[in-house]
Amino acid sequence: MANVEIRVYRGRKYRRYPDSEHAHHRNYFYGTEPRRGFLHRHVWEDTHGPIPEGCEVHHADHDTTNNDPSNLE
Repeated sequence: MANVEIRVYRGRKYRRYPDSEHAHHRNYFYGTEPRRGFLHRHVWEDTHGPIPEGCEVHHADHDTTNNDPSNLE
């Protein structure tokens, strides 16, 4: 079985595959049902509201596993 890391946020599981050949699977936690998408984007939206059109959410310390709201910009 593939190496997988799981984080639970608001009762939902988000997975990251550190050994994946795909950068987005390797670097970011992703959730599926019932709320699909990247954990860092969900944390931002739950803290600050919708992400404005054309904007991205970045990890201030460049650690993509640190999804604390204070680390997102």
